Amino acid sequence: MARIVKQAAERRDEILDAAGRLFVTRGYEATTIADLLEAVGIARGTLYHHFRSKEEVLDALIRRHGDRMLEGLRGVVASPLPPTQKFMAGIAAMSPQDPEQAALIDALGRSADTALFAKSLEDLMQRMAPVIAEVVHEGVATGEMRTAHPLEATRILLAATHALLDNPALAWSAEQRTAQFAALLDAAERLLGTEPGAFAAIAAVPGDHS
Repeated sequence: MARIVKQAAERRDEILDAAGRLFVTRGYEATTIADLLEAVGIARGTLYHHFRSKEEVLDALIRRHGDRMLEGLRGVVASPLPPTQKFMAGIAAMSPQDPEQAALIDALGRSADTALFAKSLEDLMQRMAPVIAEVVHEGVATGEMRTAHPLEATRILLAATHALLDNPALAWSAEQRTAQFAALLDAAERLLGTEPGAFAAIAAVPGDHS
């Protein structure tokens, strides 16, 4: 039984890997079930054993991306960094860590299907925000941060970052992205009640894969 489960998991990952490549090269809307079957070399029944539709494949891809982000986030939360540094390290950890993943997120973001953006935002709010909010609670306890709403403030900042910096549909220039990020840092200091300039040393702009 254990061997069957392992084989099923491997096949599922194989399908997701192929789907990710197709979504990057052809686009989500243009990719068909037939394309996916050909890329993996499987029968339609095998695909439907794992996923009932292309939309379900997409949901699983987003979930897998979120799982990888969560792994990085939990490592940051467990680190000995001060809360202000830990918070920004957590934001950085949510950006794709390899070119292939970055290309997939970029391709999905450019899709005409606005539901894609909503799905990724929902995952961000429901799974990522509570983990980063743990850092804000820690910051409040140590006095580095002052807010009565750690989770809500975190969600506001993540939603703003996602909408402004992680949304490929917004074709910001490098200068515009830098300005947006500076404004987000200022907003983060105000929302989280840190000392002015607490985040000023953070130079990398999340979501910048150029």
